[in-house]
Amino acid sequence: QVCSSRSESHVLGRVLRLSRATMGAVCSRSKPAVMLQSSDAHSFPMTDFGSRPMVTSQVGRSMSLATPMHRYVLFASYLLWLVFMWLLPFWSTYFNNNLQYFNHQWADNRTGPNNFLCMTPSDQMRCADGTNFEDLPIVQWRRNVSGRLDVGCGCGQGIIGEGSCPQDGPLGFTVSSYISTVPATGAFVGLLTPSVQSMWLVMSVVHEVAGPSECVKQIQWWSLLLFQVAFGLFAIGDDCIFIGLHLPMACLFAVALWIYNLMYVCIAYGYGPFKSDVILIVMIQAAITLGSTSLTSAWMHIFGPIFGVAYVTNHGFFVSECLMLSACFGVGPVLLMFGKLDVTPSYTVLALTTEAHPLRAP
Repeated sequence: QVCSSRSESHVLGRVLRLSRATMGAVCSRSKPAVMLQSSDAHSFPMTDFGSRPMVTSQVGRSMSLATPMHRYVLFASYLLWLVFMWLLPFWSTYFNNNLQYFNHQWADNRTGPNNFLCMTPSDQMRCADGTNFEDLPIVQWRRNVSGRLDVGCGCGQGIIGEGSCPQDGPLGFTVSSYISTVPATGAFVGLLTPSVQSMWLVMSVVHEVAGPSECVKQIQWWSLLLFQVAFGLFAIGDDCIFIGLHLPMACLFAVALWIYNLMYVCIAYGYGPFKSDVILIVMIQAAITLGSTSLTSAWMHIFGPIFGVAYVTNHGFFVSECLMLSACFGVGPVLLMFGKLDVTPSYTVLALTTEAHPLRAP
C-alpha cells in the first residue's frame, strides 16, 4: 500500500508539472500586444493595428496587419504624398523654371519626337485671372533663356503643370491642373498607392476584431472597391484631356471613399463607442473636410499679407482641395498608425484529466 501510494503521488506530480508547463506556455504565447488599465482596475488588451501577429485563441484576440516597420513605411508614404501635394506650386516653379525643364529637349537623331518639353505659343495660353500670359516676367525670362517664343507649358507639358498663372477658370489653381502631366500624375498616384493598401489592411483587421454585420462589411468593401476604380479613371482622365471623365470621377471617388470612412463610425459604435479611438480619428478627418472652406478663409487672411492677395486668392481653391484630400485619404493611414480597439478577454480553461489505474503490489 505504501509503494502504491508513492507511485500514485509520483505520477500525479508529473501530471501537475506538465499541466503548469503547458499553461505557462499558453499564457506566454497569448500575451496581448498592449495593455490598458481600465477604471475598474481590470486590465483589458488592446488591438494595435500595426503590431506583429499574436496568438488569438486564448486571452483575447490580438489581430494585426503588418510589422512595425511596414506600418512606419506605409505611413511615411502618406506623409511624402502630403508634402508633394501641398507643395505643388513650389515643385512647378522648381522643376519647370529653376531647373529649366521647360526648355528640355530630347535630342536624338535616331528617335523622336525631338520637341521641347514646354512649347505652347503664348497666344494659346489663357490666364484665368485675366493676366496676359505673354506679359508675365517669368515668360519673358523663359524667352531670353531659350531664345524661343513658344515657352508656355500647355496641356500635359512640363514636369508639373503650368504655375505662372492660374489655368482652371474661376477656380484658379487646382490640384488637377498641377498634376495634368505624366510625371506629376505618376508621383501623385504612386505616393498614394501604399495609403490605399493600408485602407484594405485596416478594414480587414477591423472586420475581424469588431465583427460587424455582413451588410456593413459588404457596404464598406464595395465602397472601397468603387473608390479605387473611380480614382484610377480620375488619374487616366486628366482635366485638360478628358474633362468629361475627370470631374465625375473626382466626385465619385470622394463620395465612395467617405462612405468607406464613415462605415468605421458605424462599426466602432456597434462595437462600443468608448472601446476604441476609431470614431475620434474618423470624425477629426471629417471635421477637416467639412471645415475646409473656413480653413481656406483663414489661409487667405493669414498669408495674404505675406504672399500677396492675388496669390492667396488664386490658390484658395487649391488649398481647399488639399485640405479635403488630406483628410479623405488620411483615415486609413492614421488608423494604421494610431488606431486601437479594446479586445475583450476570453479565457480558455484547460482541464487535464487522468484516469486512475490501481497499482497492484508485486
